[in-house]
Amino acid sequence: MIPTSPYRVLALKYGSFDRDSRQNFLDGDGEHRDMPMDFFTWVVLGNGHTIMVDTGYAGSPSTDRGRRVSREVEATLSTVGIAPEDVDHVVITHLHFDHAGNNGLFPNATYHLQRTEMEFATSPAMRHPQVSLPYVVDDVAAMIDLLFAGRLDLHDGDAEILPGIRLVRLGGHSPGSQMVLVQTERGTVALIGDVAHYYANIEQRRPFPTLVDVPGTYSAYERILDEVNDLEHVIPGHDPLVLERYPAVSDELAGWAAWLHIPPTGTP
Repeated sequence: MIPTSPYRVLALKYGSFDRDSRQNFLDGDGEHRDMPMDFFTWVVLGNGHTIMVDTGYAGSPSTDRGRRVSREVEATLSTVGIAPEDVDHVVITHLHFDHAGNNGLFPNATYHLQRTEMEFATSPAMRHPQVSLPYVVDDVAAMIDLLFAGRLDLHDGDAEILPGIRLVRLGGHSPGSQMVLVQTERGTVALIGDVAHYYANIEQRRPFPTLVDVPGTYSAYERILDEVNDLEHVIPGHDPLVLERYPAVSDELAGWAAWLHIPPTGTP
């Protein structure tokens, strides 16, 4: 289906984390340089809808894992004039702690998650600490509550959830990692979650080390580029370059909120 009009897309930063480049590639990195990550949620606006893509983290997970929450997600939304009650759809790209918290904030939203992600997060694999590390029990339990409340749609692969908004299951990073393809005035924008944390992961074909399927990650890169043709339309999950390349919502929000439906001012 074709949307009535193109959607607008926002990247909203709510936190950050210091990292060394050697931590950000499966094969390490000989340059040994600072390569921090930003933490984002994304909002898609248009055609009478307000769609959240991922819901960030909050509370003890951010404290326990050393991440810096600069603004809580609700406050971050407020800076661009969005109330949690306005959100009618939430897409969870995957259930890792920094993408799937704050679910009590959105009382009017239908949630969208891949069935394979839900099955993995509730499987016996979670008995192993190195497997369950990126997950928070309360976030997974929240999905079960939403399911029983009739507010969670579990998708078996690709799905169009609204005209002009399509989900594509990619896997690799986690079994049910999915991207969101959004029709905008500059063409299709791909919000790919953590299939690539940084532009460099996909540009150099060097995956981020947190993943469940190495070959599947390379296949995911290929599928992404099959859908959008070039990296100018790809938005990775944690790269500070996103806020450098795309126009700020306002001067006051420079470095915190950027429009993604407008062409980048820097070339990816």
